[in-house]
Amino acid sequence: MKVDPRLVAALLVLGAAPAAAAARVTAPPAAAEDELSLEELLERYKAERERLLEGFRARVGALVEDLESAYARGRQRDVPGLRQELVKLGSPVAPLLVARLEPGAGADPPRVSCARQVALALRELSTKAVTTELLALLDAGTTEGRKNALTVLAQSDDVERVGRELRARFDKADDAQKGHLLGALATLGGAEQEAFLSQVLADPDPQVVQQALAALTSAKVAAAAPRVLALLADAGRASGYARQVLDYYEAVPEVIDEDHCAGLMALVGALTSKPDDAVRAIELLARYHEEWDSKTKRALKDLSEASTPRVSEAALVALARDGDRSARKKVLEPYDQRLEENDLLSSAWEARANVRYRIGDYKNAIKDYTQALKTGETFGRPQPDVYVGLARCHALLGKEKDAVEWLSKAPISITQLRALAQDPDFAALVADERYRDVFRLESGD
Repeated sequence: MKVDPRLVAALLVLGAAPAAAAARVTAPPAAAEDELSLEELLERYKAERERLLEGFRARVGALVEDLESAYARGRQRDVPGLRQELVKLGSPVAPLLVARLEPGAGADPPRVSCARQVALALRELSTKAVTTELLALLDAGTTEGRKNALTVLAQSDDVERVGRELRARFDKADDAQKGHLLGALATLGGAEQEAFLSQVLADPDPQVVQQALAALTSAKVAAAAPRVLALLADAGRASGYARQVLDYYEAVPEVIDEDHCAGLMALVGALTSKPDDAVRAIELLARYHEEWDSKTKRALKDLSEASTPRVSEAALVALARDGDRSARKKVLEPYDQRLEENDLLSSAWEARANVRYRIGDYKNAIKDYTQALKTGETFGRPQPDVYVGLARCHALLGKEKDAVEWLSKAPISITQLRALAQDPDFAALVADERYRDVFRLESGD
């Protein structure tokens, strides 16, 4: 059967399917087609699209029911496979999936989770043909429905239209929705979205800037690094957003080069009244910046003499990680002395282990953690942090099996285990299918 090219074009405009689907449609007689306007032709092919969708409807319905049942019966392991079955049906089923994004008001947890999985499947497909429906759900859906719509829109291939529509909604959105919109715009990408985010970061309203930074962090938008660096140019102003700035760099540490290092060191200098943030900034640099220039080293040496002990120690740790033996000796000195005075204190062994971990001396940290565990068990003291510390050090030494063993033994909750999956120390474990189950992650995490 010969497929009329106008049929294929119209079906693609309507989002019906690739040529394989069009081939299943009987083309109208050519003579009759020539007498139709484009609008009439599209109306005719809308009916054809509905016929095609009808062929998918039962399969989509069955898969969605299976997804909901998997959650209801606690069979989350089946979820990834079922979601991929939806993806395999291809973009033609997008109109059917959009209708499943809304779980409805007061929906039970299995249905909410199922709708979330439909969103994750839909974002892997072309959704240009259903942009209007997604925007309508974004405006009028329940909280979960709007969230799912935004998840899909953030990955849309209709970048120009979606970007324009999301930007237009920003000013009228409430605070929570603004953050979600910014995250979607950051994920969507494109020159207009980047310009918009730059404008938001320069906004005089601190809350707007904080929302923008949180959105860039959530979406892990490394491309926004130059705009964040521009914010650091005014260290005094940036100090008001220190926590959000540090969150961003922790999310995309690969952007930290010499310029960003200098910007963060300037930020530390502006955080004299916020020692917690200053310590966090120094530790961030110590962890992710491999080589200090002479100017930064001098600044760290000055900070090592700071009157605030936590700031002084953080600077010493940073220098010790860089190979400064004097700093290493100085930072360990009070912990060595405490153990000389009383080596029966589990907390003293744990404290020195923590410092050794921070300076990158993982082998000796393991020895101290092990001794802390032995000492603590003698007195029946629960030590969840020691177990996690042992897991960290083994993971950083590339001993994944040992790390998993310690995490498995750790007396911590499932919620705490899942949170550790976001810790960069355990990134290799999470990425390895053999070990990620130890974090008790849910499907889609």
